[in-house]
Amino acid sequence: MHKITNIPFLNKKQMLLFLLPCLLFFIMMSCIVYRYFKDELHHMQADMEDLIIQLSSNISSTNVEDIKEAEVIPIFSNIIYGMLDSKEQVNLVFWRQPNKEIEFVLQANPSNQIERIVLEDVDANLMIFFEKMKNLNETQHSNIYKRNGDYLIYSITPLKDSQGDTIGVIGMVTSINELLFRTLKTVLTILIALVICSFFFYVLLKKWLHRTTMPFNEIFINAQELSSSEVDQKVEEDEFPNPNPNQMFVSINELFEHVSTLFNRFSNSTKELGTVEKDYYLTTMNDALLQLDLMMEFSKRTQELQRAEKMNAVGQLAASVAHEIRNPMTVVKGFLQIFYAKEHLSKEERLYIHLMIEEMDRAETIINDYLSLAKPNEEISDKVDGLELANKVIDLMQVYARMGKGIIFEKELQQVYIRASISELKQVLINLVKNAIEAMENGGTLSVSLSVSGNYALYQVRDTGVGMSTEELARLGTAFYSLKEKGTGMGLLVCYQMVEKMKGKMEVESEKGKGTTFKVYVPLFMDEKFTP
Repeated sequence: MHKITNIPFLNKKQMLLFLLPCLLFFIMMSCIVYRYFKDELHHMQADMEDLIIQLSSNISSTNVEDIKEAEVIPIFSNIIYGMLDSKEQVNLVFWRQPNKEIEFVLQANPSNQIERIVLEDVDANLMIFFEKMKNLNETQHSNIYKRNGDYLIYSITPLKDSQGDTIGVIGMVTSINELLFRTLKTVLTILIALVICSFFFYVLLKKWLHRTTMPFNEIFINAQELSSSEVDQKVEEDEFPNPNPNQMFVSINELFEHVSTLFNRFSNSTKELGTVEKDYYLTTMNDALLQLDLMMEFSKRTQELQRAEKMNAVGQLAASVAHEIRNPMTVVKGFLQIFYAKEHLSKEERLYIHLMIEEMDRAETIINDYLSLAKPNEEISDKVDGLELANKVIDLMQVYARMGKGIIFEKELQQVYIRASISELKQVLINLVKNAIEAMENGGTLSVSLSVSGNYALYQVRDTGVGMSTEELARLGTAFYSLKEKGTGMGLLVCYQMVEKMKGKMEVESEKGKGTTFKVYVPLFMDEKFTP
């Protein structure tokens, strides 16, 4: 018994396939967070632009050119701090006309102070933006830059006087570090949660696979060993929370035991049946299956040989009956017919003679069946219209069916041309339909169908009568065996012989209490130039 040391169905490739969805999930979540960051940044930038435009409008409406420099700070403080929160920094830059040289700069800090600063203290990056605004006459300018490790976003717009001339610029700067921090924190939280969940999921999956798939892996290995003749295999039973797997493994162990027993029987049966010229010990299941095929072929040929021997015995008996009984019966039947033709007979005497003649006819029919087995007629095969023949038989037997109780005929026929003896095939169909009618004493449905099955035309006669057991089916077609009270068993035996002579075959399916189906396979007429 092999021991499994690794976890089945779990290798490096499958682990990568397991981690790949986790990686894709992380990438997807990162893209979502990045999109959120971009949207927040866009909204922040838009709010700043709207705010400085309002500030520029409010400052321009105060007639800046008429305000003295000493009054600038108090006036602008009221305007700016009435609109800002504590996060933004505002820079006001005024220049002299007409050369637009920077005259002074006011800076409003988040600490609610506004003061005038010297040019050297102004952020060099902002000075570059101020100069660009002055020279390019842009109406709005925004961007992001880095200063002392902080990420800042700024927005600048011109300051106009009452005549609409540009007298300076107003710029707003705010930090986006908080937004970046929130974004990075979200990404790290997702990553850490994903790693932790993946770890626990991997541990649980590994444990579950170990408990669940190990027995199946043992089954696969045992199956391979079984095919190599190592049939003494067991699957270890484990303590499962669900009792069903244990029950399954118990059943599998029983299966292995049965297969082992069957394997040994195959080995022993080789010598007993003599199916091979040389006896040898079976070493693999493939050898056992090969021997099984040989045994089935041997059994089939044995049955054919037995049937041939029975036919030979019946034929010899038929020849004897023909010589010993037929001639006297012919004489008796002749005298009865002479007596029946006389006019002076009474009605009762005429009835008796008529019954005697009918019984003699029945005895003659039985003798003819014997003779047909002893010396089959050499009927000429010809092209037969299977549809027309089936309709004729059905029309003929419907009259006989009316003598029964509630027999319903059903037919499903198609146009098929057959290579057969029309008289013998008609006799076979009549015999089968007659038997089906007699099997339904209390009425029922009789179905006749004709179709194509491979290279054969297939007649099916199905009844809903009493049916037959397996034992009765095994003896069907045997001489002198019949399920009917006055039957001889010769009718079906003749049918089998006629169909085999036409190079066809007959099959029977039956179930006790539900009915019987006779299948007659007759070769198709393949060649229009066919000559028997």
